[in-house]
Amino acid sequence: MTETKTRKLIKDTVSEVLQKLEITAEIKLEDKDDTLWVTIETEEPGILIGHHGRNLEALQTLISQMIFKKLQTWAHLILTVGDYRLKREEQIKELARNTAEKVVTTQMPHALNHLTAAERRTVHIELSEHPQVMTASEGEGKDRMLIVKPKT
Repeated sequence: MTETKTRKLIKDTVSEVLQKLEITAEIKLEDKDDTLWVTIETEEPGILIGHHGRNLEALQTLISQMIFKKLQTWAHLILTVGDYRLKREEQIKELARNTAEKVVTTQMPHALNHLTAAERRTVHIELSEHPQVMTASEGEGKDRMLIVKPKT
């Protein structure tokens, strides 16, 4: 399938899901770093985003599965509503820096709970070059957490 047809299929699939949810929206596609960003502009962003982006994560998983079923290959896409993902990423980076500062000051490990896998990855990357702290993910499933601890 050509890239143009793939993009149309993705846009049509997102549109179909939003229609079933009775949400009026504009869908924009943009290529960034080998990933297709699917941006949804709507008057009802909260419904799509959900608490800490949980609805958005679920919606992205659902749409990715639907696309895979149609294409028989994975499409690298990120679904976002407005600029939610960019703002959330900045919040997570700030959380990482603040937590690192706290760990350096107290010399005690600090756990960050309830982060998505993508958010944990953002913290790991943000603190990867920090000279005084290190990060590790621990636990399984919903109990998975990220630990920021002093370097020894």
